Amino acid sequence: MSNYIISNDSIKKALLSKEKESEMILNDKSKYNRFIESTKKWLQSHKNIPLIGGLFATVELMLSLVEDYAEKNYSQIPKASIISAIAAIVYVISPIDLIPDVIVGAGFLDDAAVVLLVLEFGLKKDLENYKKWCKERSDERLKEKALRIVPRINKLIENGEIVGVLVLEDYSVRILVNSFKSLKKPYECFAYLYKFDNDDLTDNNSTNDEVLNFIKLVFSHESLNWNKECINRIMFDYKCLDFEEYYIILDKDEKYEYLC
Repeated sequence: MSNYIISNDSIKKALLSKEKESEMILNDKSKYNRFIESTKKWLQSHKNIPLIGGLFATVELMLSLVEDYAEKNYSQIPKASIISAIAAIVYVISPIDLIPDVIVGAGFLDDAAVVLLVLEFGLKKDLENYKKWCKERSDERLKEKALRIVPRINKLIENGEIVGVLVLEDYSVRILVNSFKSLKKPYECFAYLYKFDNDDLTDNNSTNDEVLNFIKLVFSHESLNWNKECINRIMFDYKCLDFEEYYIILDKDEKYEYLC
């Protein structure tokens, strides 16, 4: 690998050389569609390559930014920054252009390091703001989903007193409702086995932690009637080693419902 040092000035010149093409992509629907398709193909073919480090995640984030801007979902960013983002992505997905003319002779460079510099040149703050906006938008969507589900839970358990929620491996849940025959542990309770509708539960690309956090969000809602001794006792099947110390299931034929 060569010891050639790529300066920020060289990177800036490389980006500027692509500005016209990038603006055409943004303003021409057919060019824009081809750009989106090509970038998604690149992401698909490179998602399992560990050597590119943070490059994949950065390209994915920048593509999402461009799409939200083009679809008028997100406008808190200068158009010039979007043009720069498109230019950077073009360099990533076009092998011929990856090392622009301004740095010819550099030899074998660490492509990932070069491209990350290109991606973050002048865009770091914009990307941070966009990530914050995405998080806030996602949180609001999850709260809306939870609000749709909570009344159904209350109806299905007839506003019974919840003493525990057991999350199973497939993310269905056993809602344990106090029989009121015993107010001390082990609680005598009825079990309701519920399965969330896939659209309500979460998005297809969500991680396990995100799914579990959503389930916690639903069952921590203030309108659900929890036993005061068991508030938000949400357990996971594979960790629940002391189940019999807390609960006695009275009805072996569990009721099963879809929350949809």
